[in-house]
Amino acid sequence: MRVLLVVFALCIGVIITLANSGLLAAHVGWLYRWPGGDKLAHFLLIGSLAGLADLACGGRASRVFGRSLPRGSVWVTVLVVLEEASQAWLPTRSCSLTDLAADLAGILIVGGWLRSLPGKRKTPVAVSPCGPAPS
Repeated sequence: MRVLLVVFALCIGVIITLANSGLLAAHVGWLYRWPGGDKLAHFLLIGSLAGLADLACGGRASRVFGRSLPRGSVWVTVLVVLEEASQAWLPTRSCSLTDLAADLAGILIVGGWLRSLPGKRKTPVAVSPCGPAPS
């Protein structure tokens, strides 16, 4: 799972680098022409990254403001907020609250969905020494 996370994160890094250099539209201009395409990409990509990060963290949680939150999602949220804020200083980018909202919605919805899928996580099954309970 960690290898998949690293590969996916590198792909997102390439996308960010292309966007920062003003070259992304040349590769995915169709996405910007489709209404809501940019926001859908934020939602799916960042949400998937958060879900993969949570799975790679093995379900560990971090305490944030007294709440237990999935550790991978916490790190992705911090990085996404910093990356979106950094766009205010880049001439080829625009800092957008709607992009950030799409990112955060993706972390909650797509990330949550990925965490809920059955997978490698094994839940121990309690077995009674007396056998199954009578029905």
